[in-house]
Amino acid sequence: MKTLFALPTRILLLLNLCSSPAVAEEIAVSGRVVEVTVYRDQARVIRDIEVPASDKPQQIRVLGLPVQLVEDSSFTEAGEGTQVLSHQVISQNTVDEQVANELAADLNEMRAAKEAAENHLEIIRQDMSTLERLVTFSADKIQQNLDRATLEVQSVTALADFVMERRRILAQELFTQQAEVQALKHQIAERQKQPTKTPVGEVPYEAIITVRSDKGGLVRLSYDVEGVHWYPRYKINGQLGRPNEVAVQMEAVVVQHSGESWQDVSLTLATSTPQTQAAGPSLAPLRIHTAALRNPDASTHVLGQFTSAAQSELLHDELAALTLELNMEAGRQQIQELTSTEEVQRNVAMEVPSRAFDETYELAGKVSLASHTQPQTLAILRASLEAEFYHVATPLLSSFAFRETSLINESGKSFIDGQADVYLDEKFVGRVEIPPTAVGQRMTIGFGTDRQVRTRRELLSRKEAIKGGNRFSELACRLVISNFHVEPVEIRLLDRIPLAVQDDSINITLTDEELARLSSDPLYQRLQQPTGILRWDITVPGNRFGSQAYDHEYKYSIEHDREQTVASEDLMQRMMEDLEFESIHGGMGGMGGGFGGGSF
Repeated sequence: MKTLFALPTRILLLLNLCSSPAVAEEIAVSGRVVEVTVYRDQARVIRDIEVPASDKPQQIRVLGLPVQLVEDSSFTEAGEGTQVLSHQVISQNTVDEQVANELAADLNEMRAAKEAAENHLEIIRQDMSTLERLVTFSADKIQQNLDRATLEVQSVTALADFVMERRRILAQELFTQQAEVQALKHQIAERQKQPTKTPVGEVPYEAIITVRSDKGGLVRLSYDVEGVHWYPRYKINGQLGRPNEVAVQMEAVVVQHSGESWQDVSLTLATSTPQTQAAGPSLAPLRIHTAALRNPDASTHVLGQFTSAAQSELLHDELAALTLELNMEAGRQQIQELTSTEEVQRNVAMEVPSRAFDETYELAGKVSLASHTQPQTLAILRASLEAEFYHVATPLLSSFAFRETSLINESGKSFIDGQADVYLDEKFVGRVEIPPTAVGQRMTIGFGTDRQVRTRRELLSRKEAIKGGNRFSELACRLVISNFHVEPVEIRLLDRIPLAVQDDSINITLTDEELARLSSDPLYQRLQQPTGILRWDITVPGNRFGSQAYDHEYKYSIEHDREQTVASEDLMQRMMEDLEFESIHGGMGGMGGGFGGGSF
């Protein structure tokens, strides 16, 4: 492989001015696309250009560059023994001044006609309004004449005929004028779509590279193109007869509409963009002071105002703006920790869902992708992952249990967020959203409803008593599971008890005996149990339904001021925040027949 030496465009131009070659031989070539990296919204293309040997400077004209080329994105690399003196990319689109002038004149004429039509339309509306005022005035006069017994029938009839006739005429004029205004608007919109550029030749861009190569060599031209993007799609297949294994297939759906075809290229798929920042944000100090009590949202509002103003001054520095934005959002969360009445708060850095993983996938072999408006699908990886199947029953949310599996990503590549089609025994059961999942990270996948396992929740009793100045309540609940399968079923049974916003205002407790029965899963104990989510890992024998249904009972107590009642504010917002946190740190699963969740 020849060593390539890269020089930026500005230095190359400077070297070119200094060397000032007197004569350059011009050669027209197309080169060959050899490597492509497809990002989420762009692609970076590398063309190899063979340079013949010559003792004179040569001007290589590279033809066939695509219409979607991003200007100022080109870069050259020279192989050993070859020197690039300068390079530039030229647009072959030229503006036809005559066409542009005709378009401007037509648009001005149409806009003038539209303005006149709109003025006429307004006059018609005013005439209709005047007519209605005349009717109102005449009605008052007729009523006065009736009161005085001096009504002239012929005058009233003539007035009525006049009003009805004018209404018909004005209504027709209004309809006609509205149609004319709409037609002119449509004509203007269509005229604006007409191009003012006339293409010269068949390709819109070409590159001119001035090189010196005594023995011949290689030049690589890199450039970015738009009109290209990709997204992942997964297929997950489980087998009831093989409960310890799940097959995962990852594909890339690529839209390649750059204007050039890629034949037999080395293709890499990347989740980042060419502008992705390599450096991480810096943590800034958080300076606070005391102030008079006010609206608790005021501090957050001030932070938000400062963020916008500061960002507007830092638009030239993307990393600085991002660092400030992240620090301001984190500062808002920390101020809320100090001022909010909630004693337990959980937050995630604002970029975690979108920037959890930057991954690249190098496809094996050579790939060909034509420029086409329709998506094209490429296989990325196939893996058989060790899995653990179980059922999730949540009587509060559903009368049926859901199949779910917990697996560890041992595919060798991180999974990025995307949609997955889920199959069980080759039958489609639904779709799930795959969260960003690193290599070695655990994730949960829903496998749809099992209608052979049903559940319900019952409140058995609620006992209340007054203890001093407090009201004490003890609630007994029963969770019923019916298993219509012949074989036993492993079930994660979920329920919840309320969570006090302030620990000293409401006391909610489970007995030590009840706590001992909860799941011993460390992840559950760390993330879900402190939030009032109850989980029992149970085995329900087969053929347990009807009077033989499986019953699981538990009790909890709640104590609060006797003069107060239980309430919940901002219920939807708080639940949305908790569900977002759970989906990032470890999905609860069992919702909608397929809920994917990663875990940190």
